Amino acid sequence: MVGFARSSKPVSCPLLTGDILDLASLEHAVEGVDAVCHLAALTLVRESFEQPARYFRVNVAGTLNLLDALDGEARRSGRKLRLVFASTGAIYGAPERQPIPETQIPVPNSPYGASKLAAETAIGYQAALGAIGAVTLRTLNVAGAVDGHGDPDTSRIIPRALLVAAGQAARLDVNGDGSAIREFTHVCDLASAYAAALVTQPAPASTAFSTSAAESAQAYARCRRSGCRSRRRPAPR
Repeated sequence: MVGFARSSKPVSCPLLTGDILDLASLEHAVEGVDAVCHLAALTLVRESFEQPARYFRVNVAGTLNLLDALDGEARRSGRKLRLVFASTGAIYGAPERQPIPETQIPVPNSPYGASKLAAETAIGYQAALGAIGAVTLRTLNVAGAVDGHGDPDTSRIIPRALLVAAGQAARLDVNGDGSAIREFTHVCDLASAYAAALVTQPAPASTAFSTSAAESAQAYARCRRSGCRSRRRPAPR
């Protein structure tokens, strides 16, 4: 997030660099604000199994710090502040019913999903006190690029497929038999949803598409008119 902000050099607002685990820097950042979009988090599912304490520390304790900072600013200013929280479909785990309805009971099956659900719960209880209004957006599989800024995480299927198609990576690893269906949401549509949530208006219709992991590799290979080597490996448990 910091790297993106520095490279894009926003001119419409000042850039403050802080740490979600540093309450003082958060208190400084929220001075005079009307609303906050909270996207600071650790987000890699596989990594969360290797570092569960770190994920709960950042995603849960960091959110608690932000809630404390917002509560202090609301008390100081006498204004009700807005919070839009970036959550994840990982809180649902792997339910049998697909597509997943919003009424699905969350049963996270990873430390990452569990940490985001815990943060959601804390936000809900804090908002019930009345000092802040909160909206949580649970997103799955965000993809795409804006103004030349693409997804730098090459562990994700679309950036990885593009690297392979461009000859910058040897192959694309596909978990399982490649038949799993994924719905992708373009990052521009997600940004529009955040903007709408900030003013508590209905989010605009978004553009999403469904595709399997194997179909993604084939589509990008066709797009680039080059071979896209892939390798099948067991699906993660």
